[in-house]
Amino acid sequence: MSSRPDSITVARTHRGTEIALLLLVIGVGLVLRLFHLTYLALWSDETFSIYYYKLGLAYLWTNGLQWESSPPLYYMAIGSWIQVFGAGEFAARSFSAVASALAIPMVYALGCELFDRSRGLLAAAFIALSATQIFYAQEVRPYALLLLPVTAVLLTCARFLRQGRSHANLAGYTVGSLISIYTHATGVFFVAACGLGTILGRMTMRCGQPRADLRAWIAANAVVFVLALPEMMGMLAHVAANRLAWIAPLTLSAIGRSLREDILGPLAPADLVTEVLVVGFLGVVAVRIYLRPPERRAIVVALGVPAIFVCEVVFASFFQPIILGRIFCWVQVPLSIILADVLLVDVRYRLFVSAITLVVLGVGLAHQLGAPGDAKEPWRSVIRQIKPDLAQADLVVVGPQSDTSNLMYYAPAAKHVRIWTEGLPPNSEDTVLPNLFGITSITRAEIIDRINTGARVILLLRLGLDGRFLPLILSAVSPPQRQVTGTCLGRPCIQALFWQPPH
Repeated sequence: MSSRPDSITVARTHRGTEIALLLLVIGVGLVLRLFHLTYLALWSDETFSIYYYKLGLAYLWTNGLQWESSPPLYYMAIGSWIQVFGAGEFAARSFSAVASALAIPMVYALGCELFDRSRGLLAAAFIALSATQIFYAQEVRPYALLLLPVTAVLLTCARFLRQGRSHANLAGYTVGSLISIYTHATGVFFVAACGLGTILGRMTMRCGQPRADLRAWIAANAVVFVLALPEMMGMLAHVAANRLAWIAPLTLSAIGRSLREDILGPLAPADLVTEVLVVGFLGVVAVRIYLRPPERRAIVVALGVPAIFVCEVVFASFFQPIILGRIFCWVQVPLSIILADVLLVDVRYRLFVSAITLVVLGVGLAHQLGAPGDAKEPWRSVIRQIKPDLAQADLVVVGPQSDTSNLMYYAPAAKHVRIWTEGLPPNSEDTVLPNLFGITSITRAEIIDRINTGARVILLLRLGLDGRFLPLILSAVSPPQRQVTGTCLGRPCIQALFWQPPH
């Protein structure tokens, strides 16, 4: 008589296979995030992140809320990581790589909660292979870390809609929301979207005790609001002081750029092919959702919350532009789960949807993994070229909208460094960090005087931001004897100008 495994054995086998596949997905995601981790140089915001935590907890949680647009939690986390693993390029960036990899099983858990294990596994694979997530996993910035509390909050929202109020759900939501807000300022909009979306969703679902559930949910959001007041006041201070003036105004092109960056990755070029691909992909997914929408909880958590968030950001941008592709990178988490459902819901259009999804993933990965060496600001190569000159210079001037941390990271022994001031809106880069390095300001007139009196002067500029100020000096001094220029995607973006006394 032949024996057959019982249902428990079969279930255990399937479960073991799913766990093995999930571990494989996490492993592939981690490898992709560590691949070429130091290939591109650190750019200004990354070197800033490496030094900012040194100002201390007291500063980060008081004046820092007013001066720095990103809240303190990420800087506390990266500072702790650096204390253990060092501030080298690989060590500093590996924090984001690990955080991004840890988000993969959390996406799986969210997919299981909203649908089932198959969709959770497929959603985790999408996040693991996402060019957008790989890009931010290779930056010393808060976006990879933000995925962890964001996914946790979405998970608590989904469970609240299914179970109603419970101490675990409410506590998890409150803690996760506060971590999101104090990891990135746009966490305020995200939490507001979660709070509102979940209220609306709960009001339309007939289960449990809706009134008692809503009172508990509103109370939890009230606690979050009170504890988040310091960060919200800091955000208002940035707007009042015009410290976000560098963000481009709200336009259709800005929205299109954000869509491209979040679907294909920030390194995808802006051309007709990518635009058609992004529009076609989103259109196909939207049509499939319309024809066969998911169940209500998934609509609320995976579609409603991102939609409310986008509306909030667009509305806020009419008063203070904040449209940047990176603030939407977390939206890939819920949308990956919706995409997994679209692919698995039936077989009629699976081949077509799968094909366009694979093209999107492939194009994004091709641009991410095959990025040119100048895809980020080339501070490393430029400073290596000018290091011998730095040792001989009487004065090294950093442009008015450049970050002194770039120079001090790649040339920590540089001396006689000053930062050129032009009466711009102050920010943490041009006030706080220079003080940390012992760097003081210098006026345009003083720079011109030092050049005209025969001093060895090096002027280091970010052309996109500082270029408009350069003619103010060039018109009053002799032409520089030499210059070193670094390119970003083929365009000049970093420049070092040299003046030397006549022989």
